[in-house]
Amino acid sequence: MLDQILRHYNNSGFVIKTIHCDREYRGMMDKVKDDLDIQMNFTNAQDHVPEAERNNRTIKERIRAAYHRLPYKAITRIMIRYLAMNQANQLNLFPAKGGVSSYYSPRMLLNQSNLDYVKHCTVPFGAFVQTNHESTKKSSNVTRTLDAIYLRPAQNQQGGHELMDLNSGQLISRNIVHEIPVTDVVIKAVENMAYQQGFKSLKFKNCNGVIYHDADWITGVNYDDPDDIGNEDENEDEEDENEDQLEQYKELEEQFEHIDPEEIEDIMRDARGETNPNMHEQHDNANEEQLEHPVEQQEVPA
Repeated sequence: MLDQILRHYNNSGFVIKTIHCDREYRGMMDKVKDDLDIQMNFTNAQDHVPEAERNNRTIKERIRAAYHRLPYKAITRIMIRYLAMNQANQLNLFPAKGGVSSYYSPRMLLNQSNLDYVKHCTVPFGAFVQTNHESTKKSSNVTRTLDAIYLRPAQNQQGGHELMDLNSGQLISRNIVHEIPVTDVVIKAVENMAYQQGFKSLKFKNCNGVIYHDADWITGVNYDDPDDIGNEDENEDEEDENEDQLEQYKELEEQFEHIDPEEIEDIMRDARGETNPNMHEQHDNANEEQLEHPVEQQEVPA
């Protein structure tokens, strides 16, 4: 793969002098340094090349987005490989920010060929297509078309298409395709083929087999283990119940604080009146007697 990349740059007139690489690949890249006469710049221990890590993160985000746009819950190995290649190649279709040119894309600088809409942008990845199939027996009833899944345009000058045959699951190349709406039968055929190949879910792993979770590279966001989701939900329900009880208690306290003592006396007096109806009559008679026989004030000698 490295030979192909260096050959691609050399054919376009670029000469590679330095390669930035992680230290863990030093044993492998020393041979490249001796054979190709290239200077290797290895990173420090427990360090990585920032540009390469950022590029990997961008490609993984594009792969996730493209995968979730597909109508299939599972895809085959060949579709995964071409999905990654398409997303990496599409980054080179436009001028790179901070690149060597603000007007020409990396594809134009290296391939020196224009992008043709009819050849390269007509059919999207994962579409269901029917392609021509010529049989050696011209007078037979053999079908003249094949059901296939579109992968990418052919990498040649005359144009063409690289497809996955739905019957065999193998890579085929044809010059003419016709896009057909995806049906449930096609979706089930692709998913069954993927499950037979051992597909379970789309995950990214490093060289040690450790899975890169979606939230691992986002600052301030921690990855949640699916096994702990049930326990967290139970704890959240208990916390919500406790919060509701505290709010009710606070509301009762606020109600008691706003009650006036005089209002309490009036309420108690009304309650006594309801239990003893003659109490109001006695109270009124006592007030009338006070008015008829006022109390005489006596002077107290000093």
